[in-house]
Amino acid sequence: MKGVSPRMKSFKHFRRRVALSLAVFLICHLAIGQFSLLSMTNVASAAGASSVDVLDSQFINSHGGNSVSIHADPSRSPYDVFGEAFGTDNPVEGATKTARDILGEEAERHVANYYDQALGKDVFKVEVNGNDCFSCYLHNTTYDSTTGQFVGGNDDRQRIEIRPPDENQDRIGLENDITAYNWKLKIDKDLTKPDGFFHIFQYKAYNSYGLVGNKLPLHDAANYPNFSSAEDGNPILTFTVSSSATQNLEFRYANIGTDAGQETLASIPLNDVKDKWVDITVKILNSEYGWVTMIMKDVETGKVLMEYNDPNRVLDIWRRPEIKYNGSTFEGPYPAVDDMINRPKWGIYRKADKSNPNVKDAKIYLADMTLYKSAVDVSPVNLAYGKKAYNYGPASGNTFQVANAKPERLLDGVQTDPVKYTNVTQVPQNNTSALGDLSWIGTESSKKGSVVIDLGKKMPFSQVKLFAKTLRLQTVNIAVSDDETDHTEADLSTIIFKADTSFTYNGPNSGGDDAADKEYVIDLGKSLTSRYVKFYFVNGTGSNGTGTPLNGLPTYVMTGPPRITELEMYNAPQTPSNVVIEYTGGSQATISWNEVPADHFIIYDNGKVLVDGVGANSVNLTNLDPGALYNLSVRTVYTDPYSFKPLLSAVSEVKVLHTDGDPIIPNPPTSVTATALSDKSIQVVWDAVADAQNYKVALVNGDTERIVAAEVQDTSYTIKDLSPGTTYKVKVYAIRRGTLSATGAEGEVTTTGIKNASDNLLFNKEVQYPRVWNDDTSSYSAGKALDNETGSRWVALKGSTSSWMMVDIGEPTSVNSLAYNSFQNKLKKVSFYYATDSEAFTNPNSDKWIKLLTDDRVSQGKYGNPNITSIDEKISLPAPVEARYIKFTVDEVDGDINVNEVKAYGPISFTGNSALKATEITDRSAALSWSGATTTLPVSAYDIYQGNTKLTSVTADVYTYSAVGLIPSSAYTFRVKAVSQSVYGSVYETLGGLPLQLTTLGPITLPPTDSDSEGSGGTGSASGPSTPSTPANPDTTNSAGVITAVRVQGENAYLAAIPAEFLSNGSLTRKTEVRSEIGNVILPGNMFSSGALGDNKTVELKLTMTDKSALPDTLQTLIGDRPIVDLTLWVEGKKVEFNNPSASVEVTMPYQPTAEELANPEHIVVWYVDDSGALTPVPSGKYDAGSGTVTFRTTHFSKYAVGFVVKSFDDLTSVEWARKSIEVLASKGIINGKSDVEFAPGTPITRAEYITLLMKTLGLSAATEAVFDDVKTSDYFYQEVMIAKALGIVEGKDRNVFAPNEEITRQDMMAMTARALKQAGKLNTSVRTTSLSAFADSKDVADYAAESAALLVGKGLIQGNGNLLQPLNKSTRAEVAVLMYRIYND
Repeated sequence: MKGVSPRMKSFKHFRRRVALSLAVFLICHLAIGQFSLLSMTNVASAAGASSVDVLDSQFINSHGGNSVSIHADPSRSPYDVFGEAFGTDNPVEGATKTARDILGEEAERHVANYYDQALGKDVFKVEVNGNDCFSCYLHNTTYDSTTGQFVGGNDDRQRIEIRPPDENQDRIGLENDITAYNWKLKIDKDLTKPDGFFHIFQYKAYNSYGLVGNKLPLHDAANYPNFSSAEDGNPILTFTVSSSATQNLEFRYANIGTDAGQETLASIPLNDVKDKWVDITVKILNSEYGWVTMIMKDVETGKVLMEYNDPNRVLDIWRRPEIKYNGSTFEGPYPAVDDMINRPKWGIYRKADKSNPNVKDAKIYLADMTLYKSAVDVSPVNLAYGKKAYNYGPASGNTFQVANAKPERLLDGVQTDPVKYTNVTQVPQNNTSALGDLSWIGTESSKKGSVVIDLGKKMPFSQVKLFAKTLRLQTVNIAVSDDETDHTEADLSTIIFKADTSFTYNGPNSGGDDAADKEYVIDLGKSLTSRYVKFYFVNGTGSNGTGTPLNGLPTYVMTGPPRITELEMYNAPQTPSNVVIEYTGGSQATISWNEVPADHFIIYDNGKVLVDGVGANSVNLTNLDPGALYNLSVRTVYTDPYSFKPLLSAVSEVKVLHTDGDPIIPNPPTSVTATALSDKSIQVVWDAVADAQNYKVALVNGDTERIVAAEVQDTSYTIKDLSPGTTYKVKVYAIRRGTLSATGAEGEVTTTGIKNASDNLLFNKEVQYPRVWNDDTSSYSAGKALDNETGSRWVALKGSTSSWMMVDIGEPTSVNSLAYNSFQNKLKKVSFYYATDSEAFTNPNSDKWIKLLTDDRVSQGKYGNPNITSIDEKISLPAPVEARYIKFTVDEVDGDINVNEVKAYGPISFTGNSALKATEITDRSAALSWSGATTTLPVSAYDIYQGNTKLTSVTADVYTYSAVGLIPSSAYTFRVKAVSQSVYGSVYETLGGLPLQLTTLGPITLPPTDSDSEGSGGTGSASGPSTPSTPANPDTTNSAGVITAVRVQGENAYLAAIPAEFLSNGSLTRKTEVRSEIGNVILPGNMFSSGALGDNKTVELKLTMTDKSALPDTLQTLIGDRPIVDLTLWVEGKKVEFNNPSASVEVTMPYQPTAEELANPEHIVVWYVDDSGALTPVPSGKYDAGSGTVTFRTTHFSKYAVGFVVKSFDDLTSVEWARKSIEVLASKGIINGKSDVEFAPGTPITRAEYITLLMKTLGLSAATEAVFDDVKTSDYFYQEVMIAKALGIVEGKDRNVFAPNEEITRQDMMAMTARALKQAGKLNTSVRTTSLSAFADSKDVADYAAESAALLVGKGLIQGNGNLLQPLNKSTRAEVAVLMYRIYND
């Protein structure tokens, strides 16, 4: 998409989408008149415009087009029908003529005639089958007649797709063609959830390749000599069956760039279209500045099911060569290769690995297909793209200006120059490329410059977009001419431009950064028509004089000359102006506006369509509601006569109409359903009300209703920032023409999680505050200051000098102390308020708020004190107050507002590491203990709760309680509250206390044991741990012998007796499995060396489900209620340490994820908890949904905890295709960013970084010795490099040198990877290798890497770039992350 999102930072997005949202436009404060942006829609229109149907035969015939229709014929083969229409004997990829000639019916059956009862005629059936379907995997294979075998191809995907050939230009898209496709589709009712991508239509670029290494001067040939631009692999448009849990049929678009991900433009639940015929029409302008529309209708009813037609957006539908700069890829200014085409494909192309036995049959049906070449040689939506541009006026600037006064750069389609040279006061005179090679620089004196654009013919335009390398642009004058004759640069001076400047833009930018990228959108407020357009640019300030020498070389100051990277011109629809409403009473009114060119107009009421298809500049409105409030506006619908893009103007000014009479009161919604989405958010859904314009949503607290959304136009709304475990009542009202329904429909829901989970009264509570970014509740919301995590923070709206948050404790309670902290000493004055009246929570300025205190840090000398670098304040009140609500305000601040935590406490609260623990859990009971708990006040008693029900009270000297009569396999929440001795004349109780969630065991059925096993081991009632009989000695098999552990009385632990020889026989493959209710452990035979266990015959393995009470508070919160298992070995009652890098133990624990975790199960992780309580990620830890278990491997015994981590970085928007891989691996501790927020996805990866990732991904370990001369013990990669060397994975460069900081080549990467996979048992020489001869650069692969490359290509881990393997190229961090993710999940 062209130029919109400021988050797109990757160089390959420098050609951004043209369209920008109107909101972004208004923020820029550049609007002149009332246009919206094009992408927005604003480009003025030509007089007498009329609606255009690009499928109309008259339009097609008059614009050099043609069409062909294809219908199933029961008397003919589908291959013949399609072949005749396309002019080829090979109309189907995957079922080629060669395959059909050799395999016959086995290949032909994939596309067949099929009689459809619903349509009453034959249609085309496209079918693929399971992983044993030989003919489903023939795409990209070649037939070797000498062996009679098909060779090559891919084993991880199936492709049967119908498509026209490259050479048939009537059936494919060329640059500036309008192509369109209409067909009927039915998706088989039995289609199952895909395992990955599943496309049923693709519109793909072909031949968009080219070796660009030394051919394109902007390309960094030194670092990327073999770079090849190839975008064939990523389709531009698709219809895709999603593989998400809730399946959809999605219409997707892929932006420019080999690595661009897909964006969903429209979607519909798959079940809504399964087994149903739908009619689809897609229209496309194949252009750098192109457009797309799509509509899908139900064939039976004609109802529109899915649609995409965004008049506010221009799409890049033409692929040009990419180039490399500074490690990142972007689409350069060079035209596409001569034989570039876009081509449609229908059928099935899906992920279907041959090794996956769960691959199911899949079928779709096609009928009545028509391919249109609607028009050729159509203009791009940007009228200036690719046109001629000339310098105009004097060239009095310095030599650097003159060298960069290349006006063709303004019209080359590259909006942003990737060169970032910020020291523009010292620009080397001898390097005219210092500021890049993509920007035009003005040459008129120090601050000015002029160009003339030749549009080729007279064309109307109404909007100009400029992409500049300066914030100083102050003036843009635009002049037009009546001259239509041809001119060269030599005679430009003979063109007579109108004496009065046609348009002048005056910007506020007399100062500012003169090296920053800036987009200027200039709406002219009228339509100008001209062939030649002169632009005159003036910067507000700056110079072009001689600068201070840099490294002894002369320089220029380049702060003055205007630097423009791209100039775009649009013919946008004009927004109706001077809107007038005439109303004299009753139910009729007339609305009119100034006449502008249009297909027609749309009248809106409160943002919803009131009247469509208005053909004149006025309309009489009838049947108006009495006593109603109408907010009326108008928009122009207009088809650009050059690109034929359907456009929509910005909204006109809104005019308010009040009709007389008594209002019609709407009915409320008939029902409301509220659903908990998480512990802090709910979704509210209601039935639509006829004639309701919008809805009001409120939360009800007693008699008070707090409006959370005043005007919702949809029939659902998500309420965020709520409290866990809390019941909420919601009410929804309907609004008709400004009148509210008399009553509202009500719903009720309880959020998930534990209510009052801490004695910090504000912990995780419902909060209101001025939003950061629209509805942000994740990054820097006020909730971050209520999470008991000092590492997170609330960041108020940037630039705020004061702000507030209001918190609902949930119930009236005593407040005795307040606290707040910040990582910096910037807060000058803060205040706390409290309230008990719910009205206060509806308004931060309510008089119901009572001030508790103001903390003036300036008067106290704390602000500005150089010895105080952060804030951590706790303030006690003179006496407790009874409060339901707390308000915290920042009254004065130095800079931005950053608050890490805000807290409140009652008179009594638990302190330190106080925790409620379950010392033993059975199927029907739980033993609870809070031994060691401490409080802020002396305790008189403890109250024990189950849920919200008080079970009993115990005296202050009792710290245990047995909960009995529980139900097996059931979840319970218990809580212990402390009751204080009398203080302040009252007795107080903790609000949160010590909560604990637990799940009782299921009915205990231990795995069967041998007859001579002692004890039952399942109920915990035995007098001591039993010793089950040992399994058959596993010396003769690689299968694990099984030992069943028994329950340890009085502990949540299990013990297994293991013959010592089973753990010290030196065998990696002879394994022993220990099973228990809390987990299974598989132990290899080489855990201990021979004799290490002495003469002892038996070793005991103990698995203990331990608690977290000894851990720091922050880690307890981080781990939450997830299990922690402690693995220990014992010999004759003494603990034996196990730590052997060569012996990997596999551990499996049952685990029930939360709803949040189930939504992202790959982010369930395992941590090693060391003796100090620190957490270290265990890279092998993962959750298996099939078995409901967490597994991990370790080479030492300790405590291990299950965790949940969702780690991301701020710079991944340019690599959405790699986001999941990066985030999963980072969450598991396998890969790290350059910082907490920066991953640097486009940076080439070094040898040290790569081997570290590879070792962590595969979990390899080994005993190590000396390493390389250039690898120090202090290096973060030391351990991994040692292991890799010990296992023979790396050999170094030469003379015992590893070269850790050298960027790794792809062939070194492949060699290391193959060796590592062999060590991990994931690759061996029996794996099918693939000949590298299919790659044009196979001769560049070194001998030492050839076998590895072939193995990895055969395994599908390395796929090459088109027909290039690129063995000497470097790989980026993002590319490697994707490879590691594949290996990790292999």
